[in-house]
Amino acid sequence: MAGVMKNILLILAVGWLRLQSVAAGETGWLTVLDQPVAKAQANNKFILLFFTGSDWCGWCKKFDQEVLSTPEFRNYAEKNLVLVEIDFPKQTPQSDAIKKANAAWQERFKVTGFPTLILLDSHCNALGRQDGYAAGEAKAFTAELEQWKARAVPRDQTAANGLQWLTDLPQAQARARNENKLVLLDFTGSDWCGWCQKLDEDTFSQPEFAEYARKNLVLVQLDYPRQKPQPDALKRANAALEEKYGVDGFPTLIAMKPDGTVVWKQDGYVKGGPPVLIAQLDAARKK
Repeated sequence: MAGVMKNILLILAVGWLRLQSVAAGETGWLTVLDQPVAKAQANNKFILLFFTGSDWCGWCKKFDQEVLSTPEFRNYAEKNLVLVEIDFPKQTPQSDAIKKANAAWQERFKVTGFPTLILLDSHCNALGRQDGYAAGEAKAFTAELEQWKARAVPRDQTAANGLQWLTDLPQAQARARNENKLVLLDFTGSDWCGWCQKLDEDTFSQPEFAEYARKNLVLVQLDYPRQKPQPDALKRANAALEEKYGVDGFPTLIAMKPDGTVVWKQDGYVKGGPPVLIAQLDAARKK
C-alpha cells in the first residue's frame, strides 16, 4: 500500500508541474524551470524577468494590467523577449521545485521587493532593472527596454569561451551593481603586448577562469592597440582611464567595486594561471 501511495503522489507531482508549465505557456510567460536561457539563445532574444506576488501584490497587478497584459506589449515581447514570471504567491499553490528555483533567482539578482523587472541578455547578463511600480503605458516601458537592449555587448566583443568584455566602464559598473559583482579592468595592448597575449592565453581563455568570471565579475577590456583601428571617443576614454589609475605598463589589472572603489591592482603578468588570479580576486572581494 505504501508503494502505491508513493507512486500516486509522484504522478500527482509530475502532473502539477506540467499544468504549471502549460499555464505559463498559454499566457506567454515561462517559469525558470522552462529553460528560458536556452530558448533566448536559440531564438536570439532577450530575457525579461518579472518578480511578482501575483495574488497579493497590488502594484504588481497594476503594472501587469497597465503594461504587461496589453496587446502592444505582447506584440513587442513576441518579437524581442522570452518572458519569465518569478512568482511568490501567498495563496496560489506552487510545487517545491518552482519555490526553490524562484528563491535561487531572487537571491541571485538581490530582489528585495515586488514588482521587480530585469532585462537580461541571452548569457544572463543584466542590462537594465526596474524596482517597483512605474507609471506609464506599454509604449513607455518598451522604449525603456530598447534603451536597456542597447547596452548588450556586440557579438564581436564576446570571446571564444563565451565571456563578454565591455569597453564602457560606467556601463560595467551599472551591470556590476545590478548583479552584485566586482568589475575587473584589463589594461592591454592586444595586438603587440606579448605578456598581455600570454595572460589572455594562459588565464582569461581557460574554462576555469570563464566559470569564475560568469559568477563573480563584470569584465572590461581597455585596449591600447598599435594596428587595430579604434573610434576616437574610445581612444580618449581609455587614455583618461590610463591616467586616472596610474597605468604605466601592460598588462595592468584592476578590480573595483561597482561604486569605483579599487580593491586590487596588479602591474604586469600574473603567473600561475586561473587558480592564482582567482585566489587574488576572491581576497579582493572580501575587502
